[in-house]
This record gives sequence, structure tokens and C-alpha cells, in this order.
Amino acid sequence: MALKAARTSTEKAYLDHMLSWSKSLTSRIGDNGFLSASATYSPYAPHWIRDASFVSIGLLDYAMFSRNSGLEWESAKSAAHRINVFHCNTIEKHMPEIENAIRTRLEDPDFFKLKSHVPARVGQDGGYYADSAINDSYQKEGRSGLIQYDSIPLMMHALYTEHKYFGLDKTEKEFLGKNIEKLLHYLGKTYFTECANMWEMETNVIHSYDVAAIYSAFEIAKKMSDEGLIQIKRQEIDSISSAYFPGGPIEFLKKFFIRDNIIYREKASFAADPDISKSVDIAAIYLFTMFGINDKVLKMPGVEAATMSEIDKVLFSSNMLPIRFIGDEYFKGGRWLNVGAEFSKYLLSKGDDARAMGIVDYIIGKYGDKLPEQEIVNPASPNAQDPYLSNNGNRPIDDLAWSYAAMLSTVSYFLGNRMRENAEIIRH
Repeated sequence: MALKAARTSTEKAYLDHMLSWSKSLTSRIGDNGFLSASATYSPYAPHWIRDASFVSIGLLDYAMFSRNSGLEWESAKSAAHRINVFHCNTIEKHMPEIENAIRTRLEDPDFFKLKSHVPARVGQDGGYYADSAINDSYQKEGRSGLIQYDSIPLMMHALYTEHKYFGLDKTEKEFLGKNIEKLLHYLGKTYFTECANMWEMETNVIHSYDVAAIYSAFEIAKKMSDEGLIQIKRQEIDSISSAYFPGGPIEFLKKFFIRDNIIYREKASFAADPDISKSVDIAAIYLFTMFGINDKVLKMPGVEAATMSEIDKVLFSSNMLPIRFIGDEYFKGGRWLNVGAEFSKYLLSKGDDARAMGIVDYIIGKYGDKLPEQEIVNPASPNAQDPYLSNNGNRPIDDLAWSYAAMLSTVSYFLGNRMRENAEIIRH
């Protein structure tokens, strides 16, 4: 039976916004699961596996909350499922590249070319994206910002979320059964090699975010194994992970990225220490909200608190929303809604509802039901060379699917907690 409790006017307002955000997302997800990262910004017309995985998770969180609340949930669940199936078909299409990467020696220059990896963004058919302005196939023979190692881990998180809430269909199960071992070998090989970070930048270094994402993929695989979703055993999964680096990704993260209890954003390929001058990356939030990393896993007390304190101090700087990292110049270093919402979710998990929902209310108050990628604190004056910035003022990319998904996930988390608390009060 669905848990139902009286709702305040504030909670009803949140529900109205969530319904609007969900409709905005579901209306633009194609029958085959293709989703442009932005509906209005032409360079974001491709389907990013990363962005779409977060969208799938956000819609699934919303669908589960809605089902438990006695609200309509099927359309959100269906849209998320279509994304997940699209990702299964896309990764299947690129399995020859994955198999080639597993075979290719790290000394071979081909390993660091896009043709040896799954591209971070794809077209309607799951292949390299191309339109009148973009042709990603030209990048195959070089080191590219489209070589990102979080695509498969995030796709696995989305699949596991669907499995946990609603179950997987035959296509998804068959994909995992057929390919999981190869995917894990691929991830094991890549977690200590150069790639682009979450933001498709710094392609010649190793990123703590990617190491953590790949660690989380191995942990998700173990859960899938324990629950009979895949046949490979937990011990085999650990063996694959440790075969590529002694101790596995967590030991690698501890050895090369943590200094003075702070997880830094990157290190040079052969460096023994992180690049402390680069400080932290806002992507580190996902280590603690999504990737299952904490002081207990690290066996290092104080790391989570010190890292999140550094993020709060350096990247928020008393603002409501964060920049991505120090020195970010993309659209004048705007402050990003999606990671602001994720930070809110982190605060909720720590019991700081007031600050968490203060951020949510700030986003709603300023942007309502049309959520941009970021806001520019000091908008530029009109400039013909920068039309997206000048035309939209402080919201250069005025519609980003990932922003909607992050808000859906966070507010679902908040209202789900509130609903359970109210149910407990009613019981007693």
C-alpha cells in the first residue's frame, strides 16, 4: 500500500515543480531512448551517455517516489527505461572498440585514441555523432575529450537503479550477462590511464573522479552478482580489479590523490602526488553521494569532512551554487545547477535539511520550471562573439536535461524522507 500523508503547501509546490520537470524530460526522450543534452543549445544536441545516465537515475528516483505517493509514475519510469536500453544497445555497438582496448598494450599509441574507446556522446544510432556542424568520427585518430571513463560506470548505476526499483527487462539482462566481464576488464585497465574528466577537459592526466567512478562500477557489479543479476562471482570481480593494480582502485585513490585528508582532482600520469595547485573538483561530490566512498571505505578518518569542507570553501565561496573548479573559464566560470542540487542531496543525507532546501528553493525561485546549465554571477554585456551568453543574460545555456534530473532526484529524496517521517508520526 502506498504511504500517504498530509502535505504542506510547500510540499505541494515541490510536487508541481517535479511534475513539470519530469514532463520536460520525458517529452524530449525519443522512442529509442535518445536524448539531446540540451533542447535549445545546438552544440549540446548529441546524446551524452553520462548526462543521460543521470537523467535516467533522476527519473527513476522520481518514479519510485511517485509510485509510493500514489501519484502517476509510469511515464517517468518508461522514459528512464528507454534511456537504459539505448545505452545497452550503444555499448553493444561499441564492444569491438572495448575488446580492442583490452587487447591493446598501454605502450601502443592507439590505446589513447578515441577509436579504442566508447565515445562519450553518440547519435541516434549509437554511433559517432554527426550533423551539419559536428562530425565526431574525425576525432577517432586522436586523443579526445570524448574519451571518458565514467560512461560505463554511470550506465551501470542507472541499470542497477532500475533493477532495484522496478526490475530489468530481457534486453538489459542479456546485455549484462553477455558483456559484464569484458566491461570490467576494460574498466580495470583504464582506471590508471589518462582520459578526459567529467567536464571533457584535461585529457593528459588521471582524475580522482574517474578512479572513483570505476571503483563504484566494480561495487555495483558485486551487488548485481549478489542479487543474481549476473553470473560472475564477487571473488572474480575482485580478481579483475586487483589484477590491473595491486589493491584495486581505492588503494590507488588513496596513494595518489589524497593529501592532508583532501581528495584532489588530478595527477600527472607518472607523478607520485596529486597536483595540489589544482585544488578540488566539484565532481568529487559524487564520490560521497553516489560512488559509495567514505572514511570507512578509505580507512582514513576525516577525509570526507575535509574534502567537502574544501569544496564548500573554495568552490561555493558563500554563494548558493558552486563553480566546477578554480580557474574554470567556461562561460566566465558559471555556477552549475546540477552539482548544486547534488550538494543539496549530500546535505540532506547529513541531516542539514535547512541549507539543502535553501539551495533548492534558490534554484526554483530563480529559474522555476526552465532549468539552465549554470548561472553567470556577473553577466557579460552583449557581445556578438558570444551569442548564447549575451542573448540569455545570466543563463548562457538556458535548458539542460541534467539540471532537471538532479533537481528531481534531490527533491524526491527530500519528500520521500518527509513522507516516511510523517508516516512514523501517524503510526505513533
